[in-house]
Amino acid sequence: MVSSKMVLEKSSLISIIKSNFFGIFYSFFVIIFFYSIFKLQIPTDVQLHIKILSEYLNNGSFPNPPLYYFSIYLLNILFENNFIYASVIILSFASILKFYLVKFYLGKNEFSIKLGKQDFLAFTIMFLSPIFIFFIDNSTWYLGKFTSTIWHNSTIIFVFPFCIWLFLESLKYLKKPGVFSLLKMLIISVLIILAKPSFLFAFIVAFPFICMYEFGLFNKWFYYVAFICLLILCALFFQKNLIYHNSELDKLIYNDEKSKIIIAPFKVWLAWSKYPISNFLTSFVFILSFITLKFRVIKNDMEVRYSILLLLVSLIVFFTFAESGARFWHGNFYWQIPICLLIANMVLLKKTIEPHLNNSKGHVSFGRGWQKAKIILFFYSLQFVSGIFYVIEIFRTKSYF
Repeated sequence: MVSSKMVLEKSSLISIIKSNFFGIFYSFFVIIFFYSIFKLQIPTDVQLHIKILSEYLNNGSFPNPPLYYFSIYLLNILFENNFIYASVIILSFASILKFYLVKFYLGKNEFSIKLGKQDFLAFTIMFLSPIFIFFIDNSTWYLGKFTSTIWHNSTIIFVFPFCIWLFLESLKYLKKPGVFSLLKMLIISVLIILAKPSFLFAFIVAFPFICMYEFGLFNKWFYYVAFICLLILCALFFQKNLIYHNSELDKLIYNDEKSKIIIAPFKVWLAWSKYPISNFLTSFVFILSFITLKFRVIKNDMEVRYSILLLLVSLIVFFTFAESGARFWHGNFYWQIPICLLIANMVLLKKTIEPHLNNSKGHVSFGRGWQKAKIILFFYSLQFVSGIFYVIEIFRTKSYF
């Protein structure tokens, strides 16, 4: 009786490990990766943000937006003033949470990609990068390109799970609107504003637009969303004033050189991109192949329309606006793109595979449309392989560029 119970428990444990193998592997990987940044002295924004926090604290102040800095500040107390351990734990936790939110999305809805498969697919999404072309890119893997895989910027890594959570809640609202969903989205949006508000630049445009399309211009649920997004916009303006008109950062880091938001079409991107057309195509080849080969899906699927609209708005913001002064070279209007790109990647990957899952075991059907799906997945695979090599290059060259 005991041995039979032990066999069942062992079998159950093996089943759990098999269905979560890539999640477990990814969890160990991110912990090792972020610790290695410090151990191998690979220069990233992670160390810079620790320096910024230290500068603020030494001058009796605190950075804005505060949530990431506040998180490592609190955790730092447990490690006797060691911001390194605090940063590794916070960034690893955020990355793992991002993985499981993506995995959760892949397992939802009518078809639902099965546990083992969604574990692997979520793992591949964590590494998607622009396709690297040796004879064009030389040694540049990141600059001037667009990617959902960010390893060097701590605040964007930290805010990723909040933004995916907001996207998932907004999908719930689009399918079954309610006041409670609105309140949850507002609370999540406040957390994003306190962490890094970039994603909201795209969200407050795309979400009301898709609600108007789904519900109609004169529907109350559209009006509620418009009102919530207006509140978020007001909060963004308030934070903008804190950053640009009352900023300790300008005094402590930029020698009191003031910055403001300016209209500068394509200037930031072209300042970093040597081959803009190539950089654009290799960054979006998976998405472009989906749009080209499965255009009808865009018209018929709300999730696809919504995710592509988010990405489009995020690109328009980046291509249109910039910051003047020393902040110009930081490209801070870029940061909504990685989040929107990850959302688009996970939605389009799911919509590529789902139609070919033909039974409860999740087996793939090689019927109608499979040839197009194979082409799309081929380009997806190239971006995944490039992402793996990008991580190797970070360690080899000690640079994320």
